[in-house]
Amino acid sequence: DPIPLIHRKDGKVEADYNLPVELPEIDKNTVIKGEAFTPLSEFKDWVKTADSDGNPAERESDTMPTWAGSNWYYLRYIDPKNDQVFADDKKMKYWLPVDHYFGGNEHTTVHLLYSRFWHRFLFDNGYVPTKEPYERRTNGGILLGPDGFKMSKSRGNVLNPQDVIDNYGADVLRTYIAFIGPYEDTYPWNPTGVKACWRLMNTIYNLKDSINEEEPSPELKKGYNTLVKKVTDMCENLKMNTSVSEIMIFVNLLKKEKYINIDIWKGFLCVLAPFAPFISEELWFEVNNYKQWKPENSIHLADWPKYDEKLLEEETLELPIQINGKLRASVMINKSDTKDQVKDVVMNLDKIKDLTNGKEIKDFIYINGKIVNIVL
Repeated sequence: DPIPLIHRKDGKVEADYNLPVELPEIDKNTVIKGEAFTPLSEFKDWVKTADSDGNPAERESDTMPTWAGSNWYYLRYIDPKNDQVFADDKKMKYWLPVDHYFGGNEHTTVHLLYSRFWHRFLFDNGYVPTKEPYERRTNGGILLGPDGFKMSKSRGNVLNPQDVIDNYGADVLRTYIAFIGPYEDTYPWNPTGVKACWRLMNTIYNLKDSINEEEPSPELKKGYNTLVKKVTDMCENLKMNTSVSEIMIFVNLLKKEKYINIDIWKGFLCVLAPFAPFISEELWFEVNNYKQWKPENSIHLADWPKYDEKLLEEETLELPIQINGKLRASVMINKSDTKDQVKDVVMNLDKIKDLTNGKEIKDFIYINGKIVNIVL
């Protein structure tokens, strides 16, 4: 607590009436042990005082919440080696405010509130260029134990990540954590999901034997472009779990192909890399025939793949059918169908035959790719 307090012998707490309270002088060479986060407790003569009634009492030595000490670290990260100021003004103007602040629910008050207070104080005194420290804030969910309860040693449901890494590898652990659910939600640990991600990594690794330079099939081209578009959009919106689902869908498509085009394989590895950085790096070096690992050849420095919008367009569409302005049916048609071809398909539908039987058709209106209206 930053307010100077006195602990009385009768158990009551009162504000220190001897203001201002001066801190003890400390030689720069003095090694302070004290209790964790409370170095003032080491100075017994300072701690000893008297209450408002003149009785022996003790000053509060924990003078600042432990969270407060970490509330300006993001500023120091901007310029960590500067021994003149805590951060260079030009660098702060470039980096601030922080784009996105992730944290647990417990940070919402104890860290977010304090850091905003500190930052506003620094701004008001001209030390930082922005009023707010962060542009966007997202709370993370909680990973529960397999029993559905919050992990705790007392319940015995705590999982050691190292055990999962030892048994399945770091890529499996990372991919499953992303796959388990939306970032902001809470989910229990599921060993079955871990095994599914392990099988996925094995499948991907074995697909490397199907790589060649043959022209990819239309299905593979479309599937690849769909993957890149969806994962790009999903990652930008922090939908990591559905990104992994799209990777699984695409891997199932790759399994059906006799050969996998090398360029599509490289693009796929780039999409996989943020989720499974180790296996993607190994397969990247192999497909590029790099003989030894060099940082500049890393997949994590490669460009993110692009997609072709034209290849994502559907060749068919569902066409609504109206009779005298009322929706009566729908039919799948090819986008390239002419009006005569559409009319032939529509008028041969059993439902449309029944509704128009014995009636005069005054007009057949077709708005290209949008709707059909039959006027009776």
